[in-house]
Amino acid sequence: MGWMDRQPIRESGKPSARWLPAGVLLFSSLLLGGCSGSSTTPRAITGDCELRLHSNGEVARLSDFKGKVVFFHVWATWCGPCVMELPTVVRLADQFKDNPNVRFVLVSIDEQLTDLDAFIEKKGLHLPVYTLQSSLPSELQTEGIPATFFIDRAGKIRREQVGSYEWDRQSMVDELRQLGEEAAAPAKVAVSP
Repeated sequence: MGWMDRQPIRESGKPSARWLPAGVLLFSSLLLGGCSGSSTTPRAITGDCELRLHSNGEVARLSDFKGKVVFFHVWATWCGPCVMELPTVVRLADQFKDNPNVRFVLVSIDEQLTDLDAFIEKKGLHLPVYTLQSSLPSELQTEGIPATFFIDRAGKIRREQVGSYEWDRQSMVDELRQLGEEAAAPAKVAVSP
């Protein structure tokens, strides 16, 4: 069972002993330069999860975003690579702020919500930040963070990136824009001859 299977702990702002193996794995991977990895082979998400919007407590399910392209980003305020790449996530999101077909879902795994509040306020983070209220579907579970998934309107993972990345690169803008255009197009219905 990976650390993403567990209910978030609310007692402290730093990773607990339960999270330590994942932290050691993440740190070791960064040190060795082997953390980043991506996949673009589409695969369906077979489960669902419950998320709570941090700003107002509104509950959402991953399935609520079906029909939209979702930039699904798992991160934490105590994760150095997460914090370093966050400005590129914000710049990417800013390019899609008027696109109704693309949604940004940042899922914080911070245990101490007051630390998350302080971080959001200090950084002026305007993107929707969610906290986990249930386990992630197995297809979205990862042993390292940051972890980012492009999910298409049919609920299939089209890109997976574990490790920090420059999300505002033109190639990522183009890829997300293409997925957004696919989401805006009417669904094709198969017709039997």
